[in-house]
Amino acid sequence: MTAAEIKQLTTLREVATGLGIDLPRDGVKFSSPFRHDKNPSCTVRGELFTDWSTGEHLDCIAVHAAATNQTIAEAIRELGDKLSGKEFLPPVARLSQPLEIPTAPVEAPKKIAEPSEELIQTAAQSRGLSVEAFEHARRFLGTLSYNLVHGQKCWVLSDAKKIGWEARRCDGRSFDALGDLQVRKSHSKGRGLKSWPLGILPPGVPSIRIALKKPPILLVEGTPDYVAACELILPLAPRLVIPCAMLGKSADISSDALQHFEGRRVSIAGHPDARDRVVAWANQIRDAKAASVHAVVLNNDLNDLLRMAPNNAEELRTLLKIDQ
Repeated sequence: MTAAEIKQLTTLREVATGLGIDLPRDGVKFSSPFRHDKNPSCTVRGELFTDWSTGEHLDCIAVHAAATNQTIAEAIRELGDKLSGKEFLPPVARLSQPLEIPTAPVEAPKKIAEPSEELIQTAAQSRGLSVEAFEHARRFLGTLSYNLVHGQKCWVLSDAKKIGWEARRCDGRSFDALGDLQVRKSHSKGRGLKSWPLGILPPGVPSIRIALKKPPILLVEGTPDYVAACELILPLAPRLVIPCAMLGKSADISSDALQHFEGRRVSIAGHPDARDRVVAWANQIRDAKAASVHAVVLNNDLNDLLRMAPNNAEELRTLLKIDQ
């Protein structure tokens, strides 16, 4: 296995974790794990470990070599053996049209019985997506509803498991500070919500239909990308694709949820700052005996890609292999 192949299969943080090295977030200075370092002089940015006192710049292979006292060639051989059998994850995908670009009570949503057309249009405009995408999630999938949360009209995402929900204001603005919670883009609630692929069990789709037909899955990160996923799959009707969303990149997929990936084609659209997490999710889903796993790290959030360049939709469907 070559050095380039190794870098496609793993990340600097994955290698460091395997060596017992706990790296801080990007840009934060820390002491070198390879030598006595009285004054913290090292930083990590992306896939590069830099020791500013020595001028060394280390990638994941060099970090492995330094930690194990090996040569680069030896590190490549050892990492290659460890990674053999893993499926390749492509580097960050670039589209042909580059873009310019605490504790407090959370109030339970109060459902708005029948949202007005104006409210639905306001929500769609706030994300730069179509009304049809929002209505697909609400009327067909049954995962999206309109509710009052802390007095604000919101669109709320959940699924049949009802493990939790996340709410965002229809006008696209942030929520005001609440108790110990500072100003934020969304409110959410539910134990284990971060590890549950929200929408994997859409209330509007009978579970027997999912069990028998095993429709493909499009996994994204965040509720705005969930509605963007709905935008992408609209032209594929009547073929059914189930979108679902992990709320952030901080957690693995819950073991309770992994069973729902078995035997199904899965595409993953990842954020550019979460490549290591996309790799982890892909490996989890593959181990859960999915029929296939196709993971792509986009050069921007899916919602932003469609908002700023809607003509990229067809290219994105091809890139994510959801039109096959």
